[in-house]
Amino acid sequence: MLHVINRPDEPGLACDLVQHGVSLPVCNAAMPLFPNYRLGATPSYPCDSTLSVRVSMPVPANGVMVMPNPASDRLRARLPGPALRPATFVLAGIGGIVMRRADIPAGAEEAEMSVADLPPGLYAWTLESGGAVAARGKVMVVR
Repeated sequence: MLHVINRPDEPGLACDLVQHGVSLPVCNAAMPLFPNYRLGATPSYPCDSTLSVRVSMPVPANGVMVMPNPASDRLRARLPGPALRPATFVLAGIGGIVMRRADIPAGAEEAEMSVADLPPGLYAWTLESGGAVAARGKVMVVR
């Protein structure tokens, strides 16, 4: 069951809360969280977390940018400068299962890989160099 607030802008009991207002088709069903980051800042909350969200911009991790995010066909990792030694761009799925690898030779600044045949979902990426993880992040694959 879901509870419903018919008039969310009204204070107190005037909001018209209806407990068990919507019946779900199965027991123990969890509703996904889809926050709306495009609402903007609330005037009464100067530290609103939505101010720092950039929906369409790639997020650099230690200077490494993985884009586009979300990706549907190809995925590209861009280093902040030429690699000083060989590196590997690794894409892993749930449970750390490696789905793709792309080698980055010394002197190169980018790696590219196809994600067209991967199932949609959230993947973890790492940039490995010299036996250590230099950067890591997440990327979404969509259809």
